[in-house]
Amino acid sequence: MARDGDGPNPDAVLEEAQRRRRGKLRLFLGMAPGVGKTYAMLTEAHQRRKSGKDCLIGWVDTHSRPDTMRLLKGLEILPRKRMRRGAVWTEELDVDEILRRRPSVVVVDEMPHTNPPGSRHARRWQDIEEILDMGIDVWSALNIQHLESLNGVVARVTGVEVSETVPDRVFDEADEVRLIDLPPDDLIARLNAGKIYLPQVIERARANYFRRSNLIALRELALRFMASRMESQIRSERLLSTRQAVEDTSYGALLVMEYPSLDAVREMSRLARALSSPWHVVWMESALSIPSDSPRVTEVLKFAESLGAETDKLAGDYAAEIGRYAREHNLSLVAVLTASTWQTNARARALKKGSPELNLIFLAAQGSVRGSLAQRMLAMVSDFNLSTSGWWQAAASVGVLCLFLFPFRTAMEPTNHAMIYLLAVLFCGVRYGSGPAALAAMLAVVAFDFTVVEPWLSFSVANAQYFITFLVMLLVGLVAGQLVARRQKLAQAANKREHQTRQLYEASRAFSRALSVEETLKVLSGTLNAQASAESEFWLPDWPDEEEDDQPKKKDAEHVEFDRAEAVLKGADPALIRWCFDHRQSAGRGTHTLASSSYWYVPMEAGGDILAVVVINFRVPQAAEDPVTRNLVEALIALGSQTLQRIDAAQDAKQALIVMEGERLRHTLIQSLSHDLRTPVTMLRMSAEGLLTRLKRGDFPAARADAEKLLESTERMERLVINLLEMARLQTGGIKLSKSWIPADELFGMSIAEMGERLKDYRVDIKIADDCPLLYGDEVLLLRVMTNLLDNAAKYCPKGSVITMAAKRRGDRVAVSVSDNGPGLPAGNPQRLFDPFRRGRRENAVSGVGLGLAICRTIARAHDSEIIASDSPAGGAAFTLMLPQVPVPEMDDEEKVLAQNAGEEESLPQAAPGTEKAPPSDSESDSANSRNSTLPKA
Repeated sequence: MARDGDGPNPDAVLEEAQRRRRGKLRLFLGMAPGVGKTYAMLTEAHQRRKSGKDCLIGWVDTHSRPDTMRLLKGLEILPRKRMRRGAVWTEELDVDEILRRRPSVVVVDEMPHTNPPGSRHARRWQDIEEILDMGIDVWSALNIQHLESLNGVVARVTGVEVSETVPDRVFDEADEVRLIDLPPDDLIARLNAGKIYLPQVIERARANYFRRSNLIALRELALRFMASRMESQIRSERLLSTRQAVEDTSYGALLVMEYPSLDAVREMSRLARALSSPWHVVWMESALSIPSDSPRVTEVLKFAESLGAETDKLAGDYAAEIGRYAREHNLSLVAVLTASTWQTNARARALKKGSPELNLIFLAAQGSVRGSLAQRMLAMVSDFNLSTSGWWQAAASVGVLCLFLFPFRTAMEPTNHAMIYLLAVLFCGVRYGSGPAALAAMLAVVAFDFTVVEPWLSFSVANAQYFITFLVMLLVGLVAGQLVARRQKLAQAANKREHQTRQLYEASRAFSRALSVEETLKVLSGTLNAQASAESEFWLPDWPDEEEDDQPKKKDAEHVEFDRAEAVLKGADPALIRWCFDHRQSAGRGTHTLASSSYWYVPMEAGGDILAVVVINFRVPQAAEDPVTRNLVEALIALGSQTLQRIDAAQDAKQALIVMEGERLRHTLIQSLSHDLRTPVTMLRMSAEGLLTRLKRGDFPAARADAEKLLESTERMERLVINLLEMARLQTGGIKLSKSWIPADELFGMSIAEMGERLKDYRVDIKIADDCPLLYGDEVLLLRVMTNLLDNAAKYCPKGSVITMAAKRRGDRVAVSVSDNGPGLPAGNPQRLFDPFRRGRRENAVSGVGLGLAICRTIARAHDSEIIASDSPAGGAAFTLMLPQVPVPEMDDEEKVLAQNAGEEESLPQAAPGTEKAPPSDSESDSANSRNSTLPKA
């Protein structure tokens, strides 16, 4: 792809960085057995041992060859793992022991080997990949005939079909490939000398696989693959370099299949490899194709995925759908595969007409691709609805129509009968599919001949021209039935896609609304259940306290436990969950890792971290093998992973905001305290110095005044400290409410008594409505609110001002307010006054740090209430606490007597601890009786 600038390709740099974290794979490639791959590996292992470096022999098959057995001496050999296979014990590679010992290099021969059932992986090359993922270097050997894309070619050339294959990507991703080459004549000489096989099999090998022509062809394939690899390496180095030439955009290849063929997939894989381009394989569902959910289709698509292709299933108008798919994925090279040559040509013409920009190619007309005549006929009829009900209902429909029309055989023209029978054929095509429609067409011709054409109730025909009518009627019925069935099938496919799209849209909306991990997992579980018919449960990693030393999360299952979000499935394997977490790969059913498991294990990865492991159980067993369904599930899991990442990022941002706000408050507090502590401390020092001087002089009246100033400054500092401690306690969730019913006049009286001498220069009016209910809340905290509001009014109002305390019913709330006729509220949003350290006026004469109103709001919210700042009708400021109105429960007779006896005493304000209770003043008595009074100046 062409790029601007002289810098290296970012994708290539990222891929190279990921490769460096992985172990290195050194591959010894040969054209056939016996060229010396194992010999070369062991020779290099000895050289490494001589240089003092670690090298472990994980698995080597000697095949009783003396040279190989001699080379094994002196090397450290890993004991083999014994496994029971039925009644037979077998030996296999011990992957767990290799991972435990963690050698720098391990030699693992026979890469294409098939592991016994019950092993962690089905093939040895998968064991090697797991070892590489853990950062261990591996040396292994491979013959060219074991590469998957060459399987069909090798079978045609040699006549021997190889069952154990390795995906081409393993070869492509190898860090180093060494070609162990030997001329065919020398290899045959080694075979004849008994250096490859035992004597009893030499003759059979020489007559079949080791023919000179076969070896020449295999050698050519090996050399071509090595040349292709060198070209890819040059291209990769160019992408990593800082100076690049402009590259032409490579072709993207697309194989469109209406007939399943593994050989066609192999051919397309080789073509894509030669072009170094991405490639896709899609199954195009049509009226003449086999069903897309057929096991044969699933097998082909899964095989294509194993070779590195992206797969999908399409339905609809052939040319339009293929053109759309090719444009969306930037694919310019299209190969068409159908069951017959004429159908392939028709598809190609339609594509050329609809998408002339596409380059069309035709695969070789192999028998396995086109199939025999019987196979093609099976492909044409296998799409029919073979359910008994569909066929019998189609036959019954024609039979009922025949009985209905028989009485009208003379009243209606034969052409009208024919039209009605064709209508029945169309109905069967829509209702039951193309197969029953074809049956209905044939039965309609028979019924027309039997009941309409003279002689009646006989299959003989008096007029030979009716044979033309029969033929036309049959053809029209067959074609019309097929067309209608096809349109019906396309409509069903469109409805299915529309339903899936709507479900995905609903899922994306639900994910966007999720605000927690629990909500996200619930949405993902419901979506998987609705769209993939799959049960799921989630295992979340419970990390140790690694944040204490700021170390990144380690992919080490020994230090991570897993919490089960919700128990849904039985028998989930914790070992597989840990494996998925460590290797960041899916495992279980439908994969190459413990495919015998009942469940599919998929890691949820986002931002480089494994957020959870999803355990999935498909209710429909075939869905576990369907690539399209699995792609859908993986897409939904990726969407859920992104949502979890978003939630995690939002929580981090919120935490950062809290930290920033804390820093801001800390700086504000320091600035406020630097002023508000300096003033009382200065006064304390001056008063103490004055008191000491006057006591020395014996001026006791002046000393008393200094002592009073000293006490006042001490009280100011005490109130400041109390406010700071109270705000800290409230903001850390230290509020524990002890609610009770409190009369408003009692609350007002206690707050006035609490203020004491601070209200001596102000007049306090109390106004309580007659229908004002009892207040319900924590008495101590509500008293704190009233005291802070009175203190705030006393600070900012000039001496002689009137402070009004009022309580009345307002809807379903009780409004408790403190207002004054002072200077009023500052400009701006008055509700900002309730923020911590916010002050209306920063005057030196007004002490405080701006915590009193913030404490009031915190207490109000703890009572499910709100406090509002507004302008007072008297011209000053008003602060109103809106408490919920809670009805007083009914009391029984005994409680009423007790309440009546203790009523007056409990309504009086409580004296401060350690002092005598003063009798109520006249004004207080009037307030208790009339509930509407004015307190004179103290």
